[in-house]
Amino acid sequence: MFSNRITSGNHLDYIFSAYFADKIFNQFEDGKIEAIYYPSVQDRLSFENLAIKPDVFDNKYELIEVKDNVVVMDPSNGKGGYFMEGLSECKSFDYTAGKILWDNKVDQSKDRIAQLKLLYQVDIE
Repeated sequence: MFSNRITSGNHLDYIFSAYFADKIFNQFEDGKIEAIYYPSVQDRLSFENLAIKPDVFDNKYELIEVKDNVVVMDPSNGKGGYFMEGLSECKSFDYTAGKILWDNKVDQSKDRIAQLKLLYQVDIE
């Protein structure tokens, strides 16, 4: 079911892969499976999906970078991919408080920010 093509607008198609992911995570090998790695059928197998149990992620991974982007093109245009325009990135965190310490530096011109706000009706500050 992880390789079934999902029809646009019918999110119930995901129920089968969710069902099998639950079985793999919680029943197969006595629940010892920590992650599942599988191809993204929605992106014509050009990308991979990684599902990790939340407690495994919390215990074994540390956040090192976040990026803020606006998706300006998606596969619905028939070209088969996503294109994003970067707004900012950050590598500074207060792990104890659970906060990203943004420096408020935006990597786009004021004119481009205005265009993105208008075109996609997003609040970019």
